[in-house]
Amino acid sequence: RQVADVASDRIKKTIKRTAPSIAMTSITDACAFAAASFSRVPDISAFTRFCCAAVIVDFVMQCTFFVALFALDQRAKLRRAVRAQLLRKARADAATGVVHPYQPNVRSREAK
Repeated sequence: RQVADVASDRIKKTIKRTAPSIAMTSITDACAFAAASFSRVPDISAFTRFCCAAVIVDFVMQCTFFVALFALDQRAKLRRAVRAQLLRKARADAATGVVHPYQPNVRSREAK
């Protein structure tokens, strides 16, 4: 499978498990701050309006920007893991004398 497909599947599983709790928490926090914004104390009212807006913006950022960054990071980690696995295999094969078609045959050049 391709690295992008594996990363995409992992992102889907993660979002499927975490999205409901993120949405529920954001909705209840925004509602609580919106309700508190009707306070008669101007400072508390302003603070809770700001908090309500911040919770909404945070929810939107988590659903869009964070998921995109998470996907890019996941792809990079998987690519590094694949490279490391290939490098370990190449080192093990070099130690046993196995030559792959994509690697130059150093021994045949030395024999000439």
